[in-house]
Amino acid sequence: MEEQGRHYACTLCPGPHVATPGALGALEEAAQTPGEFLARHALGDWGELDENDRQENEFSLARGFRLLSAYNLSNGTRIWVITEADCSATTLLLPSILTAPKQATPQRCLFFLLHSRLRAPPDLRKT
Repeated sequence: MEEQGRHYACTLCPGPHVATPGALGALEEAAQTPGEFLARHALGDWGELDENDRQENEFSLARGFRLLSAYNLSNGTRIWVITEADCSATTLLLPSILTAPKQATPQRCLFFLLHSRLRAPPDLRKT
């Protein structure tokens, strides 16, 4: 992370932080907080990406395109962090939301990094 993150903190414009209810539920189940993954993403630690995806992020960072990071939670659940090209938002989500059969647009929940525990409403945790 040190090598990757040495110059990204000021370059990456994360925009508002949002998360899908499923991502919030997964983080709660793993007893982890969004802040640790948002911080790694902002520092250029792309997590568990293959070399091609890492190179794509480097290219995208230099040109202002969308950025993707992938992390495994302590319970093995994979979570993605995506910063939009226009810096309109950085979203935490489960990869399954983008690979699932055609569905309605995923609902997003706004959260604040100052909160130590985030809870999605029970009826939204599996989306």
